[in-house]
This record gives sequence, structure tokens and C-alpha cells, in this order.
Amino acid sequence: TDVAQAPEDATKVALQFASTEAPLLAKVGISGVDIDGAQNNLAAELPGWDFDSVRQAAEAAWETQLAKVNATFANQDDQVNYYTALYHNSVVPNVWSDVDGRYRGMDQEIHEGDPAHPRYTIFSLWDTFRATHPFYSLTEPERTNDFVRTFLGMYQEGGKLPMWELAGNYTGTMIGYHAVPVIVDAYVKGLRDYDAELALEAMVSTAESKELGKEYYIELGYIPMNKEGESVSKTLEYGYNDWTISEFARMLGEESLANTFATRAQVYKNLFDPETGFMRGKQAHRWVHPFRPAEVNFNYTEANAWQYSFYVPQDVAGLAELYGGPEGLAKKLDALFTADSETVGRQQPDITGLIGQYAHGNEPSHHMAYLYTYLGQAHKTQAMVQRIMDEQYHNAPDGLSGNEDCGQMSAWYLFSALGFYPVCPGSDYYVIGSPRVQAADLPVGEGKTLKIRTSGSGDYISKVTWNGSTYDKTYLHHTDLIGGGTLEFTLSEEANEAWGREASTWPPSAITSPELMPVPALATGKRAFQYRDTVTLNHPLKGAKIYFTTDGSSPISESGQPTGLEYTLPFQVTEETTLKAVAVHPDLGASDIIETELLKIPTDWSISIANAYNQQYTAGGDQALIDHLRGGPDFKTGEWQGYYGTDMDVTIDLGSAKSVSQISPSFLQDENSWIFMPREVEVWVATEPGAWRSLGKKVTQTDTREGGGVLEEFAFATRGQVRYIRVLATNIGECPEWHKGAGGKAWIFADEVVIE
Repeated sequence: TDVAQAPEDATKVALQFASTEAPLLAKVGISGVDIDGAQNNLAAELPGWDFDSVRQAAEAAWETQLAKVNATFANQDDQVNYYTALYHNSVVPNVWSDVDGRYRGMDQEIHEGDPAHPRYTIFSLWDTFRATHPFYSLTEPERTNDFVRTFLGMYQEGGKLPMWELAGNYTGTMIGYHAVPVIVDAYVKGLRDYDAELALEAMVSTAESKELGKEYYIELGYIPMNKEGESVSKTLEYGYNDWTISEFARMLGEESLANTFATRAQVYKNLFDPETGFMRGKQAHRWVHPFRPAEVNFNYTEANAWQYSFYVPQDVAGLAELYGGPEGLAKKLDALFTADSETVGRQQPDITGLIGQYAHGNEPSHHMAYLYTYLGQAHKTQAMVQRIMDEQYHNAPDGLSGNEDCGQMSAWYLFSALGFYPVCPGSDYYVIGSPRVQAADLPVGEGKTLKIRTSGSGDYISKVTWNGSTYDKTYLHHTDLIGGGTLEFTLSEEANEAWGREASTWPPSAITSPELMPVPALATGKRAFQYRDTVTLNHPLKGAKIYFTTDGSSPISESGQPTGLEYTLPFQVTEETTLKAVAVHPDLGASDIIETELLKIPTDWSISIANAYNQQYTAGGDQALIDHLRGGPDFKTGEWQGYYGTDMDVTIDLGSAKSVSQISPSFLQDENSWIFMPREVEVWVATEPGAWRSLGKKVTQTDTREGGGVLEEFAFATRGQVRYIRVLATNIGECPEWHKGAGGKAWIFADEVVIE
């Protein structure tokens, strides 16, 4: 038959055809709305059965798309690499609406849209805001306007801007609210065919929503690692997102709102540890310990401290100040690219394409080679960009060093080969790198063309001209490029260190008003200690003084006068202490006050562990199970001790016989992460070594299929005197047959053994 239609409740269809020597022709129509939509789409878009005509039309459509850039290269591999990248960069987003304009919205309702302005889908955003969308804005501005219209429609239907949207759904994948910089980048580049007031409303609403750690981010100026997983990455990316909101609000004349978000855009300073020079996780205002910058853990998103400590594209000048100035940040970049490439901790397959600890195979690193140009060392940018193009892009099936991620991996190459890159989307400039292309023509609208020409050979720029005149800046304005003209690069085999050395030529990247005063942090000092503990405080800004109290009183008066002790040397605490501290800077004034409890736990308690816990999930060490601190429902926060494929078998010594009424070990299940409740838990007690008395066994009440972060406490009652306690939690061994990790080892995640 001409049309095969399955029953409405069918999930699979099998079609059988009589044997024939003639070619079998099949065509498929799809719709996110209904069957009628699919049939209408098929009738409108593919009415006939002429296979050769369809193929020719597809080839013509792709030729038109790829002709948006007419580029030539010195060798065939570069030519193939470039047009492969342009193809990859054009595969998504896809049109989601039907030919009649209807589409299924984020509320899962059917909406009537405008066929002249399609609704789109597949926005990975965490990947694509960096270069993919800026490339669309340069080469396909009409689609960018429709992308923004799509975002705003999603906000109206679902209550927030999309975050890795797929087929009209919020997937919740990845981090940040990166629809915001896509909108702001479009607006600052003159693409404004949408409701700007609605856009600002959507941005602020999304940024203020109390989810994904934003409530702590807003209150404290950073996200504590024990409150939300991937806390460092989320804090840094929220800060960048907020900078773009600030810029947008300022363009709309909302100065007060712009200032609020400009301050929030500087929260990265609250996570900068001046002693190590890295962005680090904090818990209770204390830097996480132990700390290894190459460790991949859940404080970062698909990365480690090396790969996130440079993520401040909105305020490179402010970041440089934390390193003592441009020279200091440049040295840190040198260390990034020359560090040992080995990572430790979690196995993270996304961390690929390593040059030192720079990971080109994943998006957080993509801007880093260009940061040298902000520091007066543009020649290092030029050399590294050329090296990345040489080492990370090949004319081969494995020609990319990482996941394509909806075009972002290719978009880096598309820009870099032309000689510039959008380090900070939401601004109107591109940073000059080092071109690979010999010549390129880009139609930029209204009959105008951007022409790029390269002469000479080598990695280094000796001269740049714009429309025949010498161009000394190290960045290019979007408004100039879309006006058409000729950009000429002269390359050299020798580094021209004088080009771009003067600060007046550097790309603009500084937040000057209002400036954030960061809070102090505990460099050392346990949340729970025995006997005594040493507390060390630090602050990222030179010239700041720290004042503190240990009696719970405020270290500063309401009038701003310090009332606490000035911190000069580490000090010791011997009792449970409420520590408050404030930093005061001669120019910026006082920071917010931090407050943290230093808990003293029994000095005579100790623990021995028969089967070692995994070093990725230590919860701070052996004492974690008896430190009187409780873990929450998110295993990524670092408060849980993890046992991989083995039982948990621990013995606690209370130091002397004590009256005990109940013993309650607690566990976490997150089946999506291979973490299951123990099959059973048994507890023994004794007053003398070896004289064990079983309190019985308890079987878990949590079904292995129960998802999310599930907490269960196994309570065992007892009477009389107890000195020794043994807890054995039996691992289920392997993930169940129904599980996506079937046959793989299962985890046990344990926290406090509560002893009453």
C-alpha cells in the first residue's frame, strides 16, 4: 500500500514486502504533534517518489549551507577538516514545528505557531553557547532570531529558559543557564527580532529560581560543596551567566538590576584559594581537603581544578589580579599547558585531547589558549592555537579529540582557522588568534562580504590590516566585521612578541563597578576535631585584613568598625567553637561575615576499617563515620564514604565502656549511579575484645529500583555497657539484571554510625 499506518498505541511496527527485483522505496514523515502532522509534513516536504531528485535537492541544500563560508587552505586535509566542521556545525538545532506551524511545547500541550518562524529543538547550550551559537550569529543571523524566539516560547510554556532542551523537554542535563548568553550575544550583535523585555524577565526569573544550588549561590556568593554537586563549576558558570544578564539589563537601561548582577558576576573570587592558585570547593567556608588539582571529582563538571580555574571569561583582568597581575596569570597558563597530563580520581571519558592539563576534547577548556592575548602575550595564543589545530583535528574517522557536542568542537575550529574566536559570548568582540585559512569570504548580509586574506607562513602574526590600514588591537568588533571589509594577516615563522604587548591593545574584560569584596576562608581547620585543632584563615585579595571571633559575637560593628581579633597567625581551638570572620579592604570595605561551627567530638573514640573505602569517596577520612556530621541525599557532595564491590566492615572503639541504648548506621541509595543499599546490616557489641554479642541483622526496606537519593537508617537497640561496636554491611555484589549496569560492581555509600 502507499501508506502504512500503525495503531495509535503501537511502539513497534514490522513491515513485510514481497520479494522483488525493483528498488524498494520508503519515505517517512515525523511530527512531535500527531499522526496528521507527520502526514502533512511528508506531503508538503516530500510529495513525490523520485529518489534521484530528492538526493539532488539534498545535495543542493547542503551546498547552499556550506557555501556560507567560501574558504581555501594550503593543503587538502585542512580544506576537508574545515568543511567537515562546517557540516557538523550545521546538523543541529533542528526544526521542531510542523509545516503548519504547530508544535508540542514545554508544557506538552499543542501550540499554534508561525510557519514563517519555526520552532527549533536540540539545544545543548552548555556546549554550544561558547562558539556554535556565535558562529550562527555571524553567518546565519535570521536563524539566531528564531532560536531566541524559541527560548522565550519555552520560558512562557515551562516557566524557565531551556537547559539542554530535547524534543520539547527540559532534560536537566549539564549546568548553568546558558540560554541567557545566547540571547545576550544575539542582542549585543544587533539581532533583536523578539521581545527584549520578555527576554530580561526570563533571564532574571531563571537566575533567581531556587534550584540547582542557586539559593546558596545567591545567599553566600558561592555554592558549598556539601549542598550541591559540581559546586565549583556551577558557581563559576552562574557568575558568567550573571555577567551577561548585567550587560543585557544595562543595554535596556535597568542600571540597578545591572549592578546587582555585575556584583554576582564576581563570585569566582570566593572560590579562589590564594595559597594553591586554584578554584576549590568549600564546605562550611573551609577549603576541601585533601586537594589535588589533577583530581577529577564531583566539585567540577567533567573536569578538575586545572580545567576550571581559568573559567572567568567575563573578568580576565580581575582573575589576573588574583595571580598578582597579567604576568602571574600567564605563568599559571604556562603551567596548565606543561603539567603532567595524568588525571586522578574519577574516570571521566570526556577529559580528552590533553595538552598538559588543558583538555581540548571537552568544552570548559576551549577559551584558554586565547587568554594569553588578554595578558600581553599574544604570541603564545598564536602558537597554541596552531598547535591545537595540528594535534586535535585530523582528516580521519577519529579526527576529533572529543565529543562533537552538537557542533561546538567543530565551531572552535571554524573560528580559529579564520583567525579569531569569541572568548566571551555576550560581548561584541572576537579575540585574534592565528589563522589557518589562506582566503575566506563570508557573506554578512545586505550584500556585504567579510574577506579574510593571509600571506606569509608560520604560526605568528607579524602584522594585521583592516581595509588596508594597520590594525594594532588584538580583538575585532562584530559590528565592523558585519559591515564588510578585508581583514589581512601577515604571518611569520618567528614570534613577534611586540605585537599585542601594550595593554591598550588587549581585549576588554574587566568588571569595575560595583566590585565584589570576597569573603575569607578557612585554609585549615576541621569541621569536627578531637583534642584540639589549628585554624588558618586566608583571603584572595592583597591588602585585606581578616578579623575573627570565637565566641559567636560579630567581628565587625554595624558602623563597619572591626571588633574582633585581627588574624595574623594560625590559632588553636580546644572546645566546640562558633567562628565568625570578616575581611576588610581599604578600598572595598568589609566582606560578608562568615560563620562556621567547629565541633569537638569525643577524644577517646577511634575506628578501624577492614575493607578499604574508595579514595574518590572518603568523606574526609576514617573518622567520617563517627564525626557527628550527616550526609544528605546527594552522593556528589563529598559527605559519603564509598565501598566499591565490597562489604563495609568497621569496628568502633569508644575508649571505655559507656551506656549505649541504640546504634544506627546510615546509608544512601542512588541506583542511577550504581549505589545500592546493603543487602543486610548486622551489628555486634562488646565490652571486652572478642566478646561479641550480636544485636541481630536487618534487611534493607528500600527496593533496588527506587530512584533518586534515598536515605535509610538501620536502628539496633541495646542495653547496658558497650565499648566496642562492629558494623557489617553486606554489599549486593553486582548491579541487578534489570539495571543498566547489570553485572557491574555495586557501591555501598555509608555515613554516620549514630551512637546514642
